[in-house]
Amino acid sequence: MHAFLNKWLHNYLEIHQIKFNYLDALDGDAGFRKYYRVNILDKENKNKNYILTYAPPSTEKNQEFLNIHALFSKNNINVPEIYDYDLNQGFFLIEDLGEKLAYNFIKKSDNIYKAILDNLVKLQKIQDLEIVPEYTQGLMTRELNLCNEWFLDKFLEIKDVSLSDDYKNIVNNLQKQPKVLVHRDFQSKNLILSDDLNNVGVIDFQDAVVGPVTYDLASFLCDCYVDIEPEVFESNFDYYYQLIISNNIIQPQISKEVFTNWFYNSVLLRHIKNLGIFARLYLRDNKKQYLQHMPRTLDYVLKALEYFNKDNKFEKLNLVFNSELLNILNKKLENFS
Repeated sequence: MHAFLNKWLHNYLEIHQIKFNYLDALDGDAGFRKYYRVNILDKENKNKNYILTYAPPSTEKNQEFLNIHALFSKNNINVPEIYDYDLNQGFFLIEDLGEKLAYNFIKKSDNIYKAILDNLVKLQKIQDLEIVPEYTQGLMTRELNLCNEWFLDKFLEIKDVSLSDDYKNIVNNLQKQPKVLVHRDFQSKNLILSDDLNNVGVIDFQDAVVGPVTYDLASFLCDCYVDIEPEVFESNFDYYYQLIISNNIIQPQISKEVFTNWFYNSVLLRHIKNLGIFARLYLRDNKKQYLQHMPRTLDYVLKALEYFNKDNKFEKLNLVFNSELLNILNKKLENFS
């Protein structure tokens, strides 16, 4: 562990008369942050865990983390309490919400899906969004272009692919959707369950934006890390559609067909981007563990394109993203098994 981080932690514990027991390194995420679980004995001689985070200021959105944390806390979203932080060094000591990641439990009960969707609507109903940046056309386009640069060109070595016209159509369609607060990585590894399913813990929210109403739904129901059975998908998609109408997030005259069209545009942005990010994590950051999720992610893209095929949309995307590309990817991944 970073020597300065260790010193900062023990200074905090000493000031607050807290006894240090032990510290365990935790698995990192797709960023440059490092996490540790700190076990302590508090002043009442009770064992308690904290999460100690090192988030390098040069790469991480630490001020944004504080801003969104304050907004979520104000609106009764279950986020970890912040005990102390040092922005200059990127040190944070926060509450440990526990180890029950939705990722490990979500396939065991349909009630978990519905409870998380209830919590998503609670997040989307937040109104005071002045501090939250917009999910701009420029940002969406840069995210889509990650796929060309890292996944197609550098990882699969498929050169000189021009998808800019179809990317522009995706972005234009997304900008027409109603705007809400978007977590931007609302998936099962960023959601922590508790005994009260009405109060799901939310982490990794520093990239939040104001953007398309279906984006977080696409991230959750088409989760890069979890297979979802078709009947479970349909049930929860319908549940959420009715839920956001009843909560006045979209107008009741928005048909399910229109809403489904919105959803699959979000799926295309989300997972074309993620293919580029997973390739970059491996090629640039040497994080091989994300490669295993590429086939599932590509499959989501193929399913979205299949939905749009009835309207003959996205001709250039269909020339590139097809079953043959999936075969090329799987063959490539055989080298890593």
